[in-house]
Amino acid sequence: MPQGTIRILAVDASVASRRAMTEALAGDGELDIIATASNAATALKRVRHLEPDVVLLGGEVPEVVDLMNEIRASFPRIKIVAFDRARPDLPERIRNLFSFANLRAAQQEIARAEAETPKRARAAFPYRRKVVAIGVSTGGPNALAAIMPMFPADFSLPVLIVQHMPASFTALLAERLAARCAIPVEEAREGSAVEPGKVLLAPGDFHTRVKALPDGRVITTLDQGPLENSCRPAVDALFRSVAEVYGPAVIAVVLTGMGQDGATGAALLKGKGAYIIAQDEASSVVWGMPGAVVSAGVADAVVDLNSVVPQILKQV
Repeated sequence: MPQGTIRILAVDASVASRRAMTEALAGDGELDIIATASNAATALKRVRHLEPDVVLLGGEVPEVVDLMNEIRASFPRIKIVAFDRARPDLPERIRNLFSFANLRAAQQEIARAEAETPKRARAAFPYRRKVVAIGVSTGGPNALAAIMPMFPADFSLPVLIVQHMPASFTALLAERLAARCAIPVEEAREGSAVEPGKVLLAPGDFHTRVKALPDGRVITTLDQGPLENSCRPAVDALFRSVAEVYGPAVIAVVLTGMGQDGATGAALLKGKGAYIIAQDEASSVVWGMPGAVVSAGVADAVVDLNSVVPQILKQV
């Protein structure tokens, strides 16, 4: 964590949103909004002049992708955080960006899982893969729209997706993906069947997990347990459950997104023999989640967005 306070630049075209950012951090002695900006050009000037620790982005920033790309390229130490008025955990989310506890936990999970798993189970490609699990956040809707149509109509594995998104939007995202894809896409429900060639998208505000039934079928279960990595649904929650049900027969994918959600779960899966794919930095909107997987040393492949599905198909 930076010495002293964490210095924050708040960016949004909406005056009300910038005020809400200030109010969300008011009274926190460790977090200080040092300046605000209403557009990308002004924000970039203030980044260059002030070099804040964090750029806090609202939902109404014209040319936001260009701004984020420039910050990542020229100021890689600066963290980027998305502001959501509906979430009360902004201070915690900012502090978590400066903590390596999640990465240490991931590395420890690898060591534990490898100690518990026979060496034969970790040999390359000894298992028929049975499921694909994908975690994604910032930039996810566009990333999913780009890659999901690449799955062929005869794709033989179920695909489970956690996209960090409010509850009111995940059903619409599932509908949009279904219209573009050769395989069916649905929002997961309590008891949805996990079936070959079907995509299930976790609903907003519910952790989505898988459960094996005595008759051999696998279904999804939903719960509103505590936030994980400041998220619900959480990628780690899904990854832990697929590790329990499918063991090494998993292809896990971590795409663009802020934070470190998915790193600990990917470590657990890696230790069981699963195959882990991380999106590369150049094609990510934010290289937080996939970067955490790579930094934890658990990625089998680090590929650009357009190569994700071809990489999956190589493992099937």
